Amino acid sequence: MHKYRDAIDYTEEAVAAFRKLVRRNPLLSEYSLSSALHQLGSLYENIFDFYRAEKAFREAYDRRKTTLNRDDVYEHEVIYSCRALAGVLANMNKFEEAEKLYRDALSLARQYAKKDPANESYVRSSVNQLVSNCLEPLCKYDEAMTSLADLIDFKRRYLKENTGRIDEDLAIYLKNYASLLCAMDRAEEAIDPMRESFNYFEAREAYAEESIDYTVPLHNMAWVLVEAGHYEEAAPYLDKELTLREKMREKGEEGLDYYLASTYKLRLDYCLGVGDYDEGAEYYLKSMREYTDLFKLCPDAFASNIAELHLSYAKLLVKTGQFEQAGSACQKAIDFYTDLNKQASAVYHKDLVDAYDTYVAIQKSI
Repeated sequence: MHKYRDAIDYTEEAVAAFRKLVRRNPLLSEYSLSSALHQLGSLYENIFDFYRAEKAFREAYDRRKTTLNRDDVYEHEVIYSCRALAGVLANMNKFEEAEKLYRDALSLARQYAKKDPANESYVRSSVNQLVSNCLEPLCKYDEAMTSLADLIDFKRRYLKENTGRIDEDLAIYLKNYASLLCAMDRAEEAIDPMRESFNYFEAREAYAEESIDYTVPLHNMAWVLVEAGHYEEAAPYLDKELTLREKMREKGEEGLDYYLASTYKLRLDYCLGVGDYDEGAEYYLKSMREYTDLFKLCPDAFASNIAELHLSYAKLLVKTGQFEQAGSACQKAIDFYTDLNKQASAVYHKDLVDAYDTYVAIQKSI
């Protein structure tokens, strides 16, 4: 990740320089310092160093709030920083503070939109992030469903009156709507909205085929189909995603760790569904290697991925009659989910129960 590391070094130098300038002339340099801090947080987020990202985003947000009290010209910058901090906290399972910050950002966005209706897009993007990053994982499905349905309905009416074509905002709303349906165990219903979203991104000329941006919709489409048990239909998306992401790594593309980890995990679930257990075990090992490196970097952000991977592997081992090994893998999942449940029971209680049920079934088979 030399590209990101170099950018981080330069940005940290800029932050240090602006700190000195702020001490000399706060009014002129405060905006530059907060902007540099926000950029630094984004760079750390890109390499999944969420601890340092949180620190940078938090200072940027605090400074921008102070600036806002003197001048509301940069009101949208406060919204950006508030949501960026909330996103990092949600990634680290700090959902209580994250939800509060998202709602603060939404409140500020609504005030901003009252001053000028052209700013209404800040309200919609704030609602979308609140839903996808907090309400869905916290199982607040009624509010999440209503909010997303309103966003989709508004966007469809607007586009019908103007361009008549889907745009990126609607594609993102549809993707998040599909994800919400899967979380509610309604994966079959999620296929159509995810497909509509995928078709938009696939057709975008700006999405070069050999880019992370192109592979994300492929992954999302494959994931929904696997969740719904449409394995034959999912296979082409899975194959293309895997080929492209591994090719990018071979070419030295940076920042692929998480994307490959999630690709291998999805392949494991696919193999579990179609009964290809030997290949599934190989993808378990590949995914675990990637997630272990990420876990070392930020345990709070990737403990849930490790837990989910252990549980999937335990279920695979059960299929092959390896009950003792399955029990060991399941116990690891239980250990992780127990800790996660203490942090966010609304998010992880269902997974913990699943792990315990699996473990009990394994013990009965030994």
